[in-house]
Amino acid sequence: MRHIKYDEKTLEERRKLSYEDFKEKNDRFYESLREQGVPDEVIAKKKMMQDLKDTFTFLINHKKDFKLASVNGHYKLKSKFVGNTDTYSKDEYQYSDMNFIKKIKSHVKKNKIHLDSKFADNQVMPSDVKYVAVNVVPENARYEHCGEVDINEAYWITAYKLGIIDKAIYDEGKKTNGLAKGIRVASLGALAKKEVVYTYEKGELVGQEDKQSPLFQNLWFTICKHIGDVMTEVANVLGDDFLFYWVDGVYFKNPSKNKDIVQNIFAKHGYGSDYLNVPLVEYNEQGFNVRKKLDNGSMEIKKFTFPNYHKKNREHKLFNSSSFSMKELRKVAEEIMDEGKDVVEELDKEFEGMD
Repeated sequence: MRHIKYDEKTLEERRKLSYEDFKEKNDRFYESLREQGVPDEVIAKKKMMQDLKDTFTFLINHKKDFKLASVNGHYKLKSKFVGNTDTYSKDEYQYSDMNFIKKIKSHVKKNKIHLDSKFADNQVMPSDVKYVAVNVVPENARYEHCGEVDINEAYWITAYKLGIIDKAIYDEGKKTNGLAKGIRVASLGALAKKEVVYTYEKGELVGQEDKQSPLFQNLWFTICKHIGDVMTEVANVLGDDFLFYWVDGVYFKNPSKNKDIVQNIFAKHGYGSDYLNVPLVEYNEQGFNVRKKLDNGSMEIKKFTFPNYHKKNREHKLFNSSSFSMKELRKVAEEIMDEGKDVVEELDKEFEGMD
């Protein structure tokens, strides 16, 4: 594992600053961003990460003991010297939301669902999950008058259909009860929680511990694979009219012919769905942009990164998620579980060039 290197000028300047000086300097910087009109939510996220990086830097330079953990994309630093620093914003979830997220794993553990043979004897690997499929089209193609169909509550309904959650929990978490999609997905994604803890003594890395449960993770990947299999079925039925699917939404040509076909396939598998008109799908060097018309009449442009859409796969006409590294897949779908990063190397990259 690489360690952070600083030039002598940076080291000397950092040593002269106390920890409180670090925070005061940052506060002044973020106040200047606010004066420039940068949104508060953007500042808050930047501030959380910068606080952690400065704390990390300070503890390394002053040879202190601490622990650094990565938990599904959130970073936590614990130290008796300066207290705790966390990139997880407690404002993201209300107390009731956190209780609901914990309820799912408690239910699974209490009822030993992860040990059920239909899951335990059928392990699903991350590489088995097809989050994305993109049809091969000519470079810089443009398609007008297209359509999009999205599955409603895809993860939540799938978890219920597979028996991972019961009827009471399913009803409590339905969209009609006001629970946000992010909370439902977070509660299921928590089953795949992966934590890596790095232990530092006197500023030196002395240990690494990986905490995860493959049997709990298997439930999450089973849900994801089930959705991917349904989306693949849709892609195959659409044939040349298929453009791409992205997690739980599919895009296609000739909607007057294909809209009902797609929605009927979803209905066959127990899913409700919504249709949107897509006036234009436009391809470029980096991927493709989708211009779609929302229910309120306004237009929205979504950008998708997939630079190799025009290159033919030697074995399959469709490019799928196996074409991507897991790091790229995390960018593809925000609701897909963060596969875990080497947080020290990530911070190392962030620190390079700091002055």
